[in-house]
Amino acid sequence: MKHELCKYSELESFDAYLVSLSSPIDSFLEEHILESQFYRIVTKGREIGSFATHHSSLLTRFHLVEGERRYGQEVLADILGQYQLRMAFVPTCDELNSSLAMYWTSTLI
Repeated sequence: MKHELCKYSELESFDAYLVSLSSPIDSFLEEHILESQFYRIVTKGREIGSFATHHSSLLTRFHLVEGERRYGQEVLADILGQYQLRMAFVPTCDELNSSLAMYWTSTLI
């Protein structure tokens, strides 16, 4: 699995991310997301998701396409370790990120 820096407009899975949200995100988070660096998550030559970082320390979004979400803990652990991310903005409308954030928080206690 590899991560490729890209523009959010180049992400094949960006629309799938928006559809996965249970409600719209607020403008504060939206600003941080739009100011972030975007990365596509690629395995076997195909995009299986994406994530974004803000100022190299804050995870502002993380998404895996349906069918790949079972690897969420593993993929997120790789990203957090490789990019040395220490904080995350996790909107409550993003159920995948919310559940993964609760999992990782519980492992740190």
